[in-house]
Amino acid sequence: MPALTYAERLAHWQQALPSAGPALPELARRFRYEQTAIARVGRELAALGHPPTAGQMLSAARATSTRHAGASGDPRFALGELMLPAIQAGQIDEIVAAVNNLTRVHYEWGTARAWNEAGWPRSSPGRRAPAKRWRPRRSPRS
Repeated sequence: MPALTYAERLAHWQQALPSAGPALPELARRFRYEQTAIARVGRELAALGHPPTAGQMLSAARATSTRHAGASGDPRFALGELMLPAIQAGQIDEIVAAVNNLTRVHYEWGTARAWNEAGWPRSSPGRRAPAKRWRPRRSPRS
């Protein structure tokens, strides 16, 4: 059974959390769950009795992910707690901005098709064509 596409995951998230709104595309991109896992997260969040915040949705989805991985999904440090030189702090800020815009670039702008949804080009090593052996050119005989 093939994995759900981004559009299919987004539709399942919208069904599971109809009041969630703008956080759903990010959930669909980040968490490549099947329908049953998405429904389970939706039920857990519905039990709160109020529309969940973006942080609550991410925490619930992360908790589902880490149940199987055996690790905590929570960051060890807040970004403001890092003490870095200005150049490295700027690089971290650029990385955070890129990750925060990944859903838009990947799915709304369409790069997911070219990058095979996971960030790897379609010509990734697992799909590479066989290498051609180099052979010297033969000069035409006169």
